[in-house]
Amino acid sequence: MLGKLNIHMCIVIFFLSILQKENHSYQDNDNNIEHKVVLHHPGEKMPVKALLTQVKDKTGFTTGYFMDVESVICLENVCKIIPVRLYWNEIGEYQRYTLEQGATLEKYEADVFATEDYKKLHTILQNKNSPFKEVYIEDILTVKNEIADNVDAISGATALELDPEDTVPGAALTCFTLWHWANGEITPIIKQLTATTATNKQLIVFINTKSTTHYTLALEQLTQRNLYQKKYLEAIFKTLKSKKSPTKPTINYLETATEKDYLKYIKKLFYQGNVEQKIAALKSIAKTDSPTTPLYLDRISSYANTLQSYQEVVALLNMLEDKKHFSEQTANNLIPLLNADFLTARRVYWFLSNKKLTNTQNQKVIMFKNLYKNKI
Repeated sequence: MLGKLNIHMCIVIFFLSILQKENHSYQDNDNNIEHKVVLHHPGEKMPVKALLTQVKDKTGFTTGYFMDVESVICLENVCKIIPVRLYWNEIGEYQRYTLEQGATLEKYEADVFATEDYKKLHTILQNKNSPFKEVYIEDILTVKNEIADNVDAISGATALELDPEDTVPGAALTCFTLWHWANGEITPIIKQLTATTATNKQLIVFINTKSTTHYTLALEQLTQRNLYQKKYLEAIFKTLKSKKSPTKPTINYLETATEKDYLKYIKKLFYQGNVEQKIAALKSIAKTDSPTTPLYLDRISSYANTLQSYQEVVALLNMLEDKKHFSEQTANNLIPLLNADFLTARRVYWFLSNKKLTNTQNQKVIMFKNLYKNKI
């Protein structure tokens, strides 16, 4: 029995030593920046002060973060607390964890983690929708009645029913503690640090080559830094063409630009954007206080025949109504839509029916009315 235990411990130590070797250079990087942060963990009554380390490469780009935390919240000081180092990428997504050389995590009754338990814990921490997200520490610390006299309540034998794949048996408190360190308040803190410490040039890289999260962070920073130069706007529209970018951050950014730039680029977004972006652009124009001239609105309406959906046409007509704009040119731009699908054509008819039209325009509206007199 003793021989088997020694073999087991050797396997665990070997597994942990590999993790240490893999991360040694990452930890010792001369470009590391330390940040003092205050976090609220659902298992702690008071805020916790911690030291978050930001890792940058030689070019100054943030590549990740790490922080040392306690493996378990031990309210009665009767359980073994092992320091754990957690790692995140530059946008606060958990990546991995390591322990000090020779350290092991324990379950209740002094049972140590097996090699597969360490791997399972990593999988649990990766799951952003883990059941631990909705669990209270009181659920973890409540023991089953039938074993309450025999097992320490703090160690991990709980009344909480979890699927086997969602926890390490006998270590629910450790899983709960580390999951909230890995996926809790630290995530928005990391995002903010990555964004605020990025250079203006790096923000363009975020826009061009990174994820939706990077794109959003970049536009938020451009707004805060009051950066609306051509190079930033061109980078945004280049990205809009190449992939689907989130619409709301784009609109928010454009709405804070100068009136001239706003009117220019919101129109460009309407011209070049996808359906969602076109509708958002029209809604933005409808509520803007920036001066929209009749010529400007006529040019917007000139794209009416290119719209592909009923929702886009409705957004266009609503915008024109909100702006109280109508002209002979606008009518010419809308008349062809009387030949579109019935719902779209009927909405255009309602818009035109009470307007002052030319004889030619009015004849086409009357023709539509006579054709569908039983449906409108």
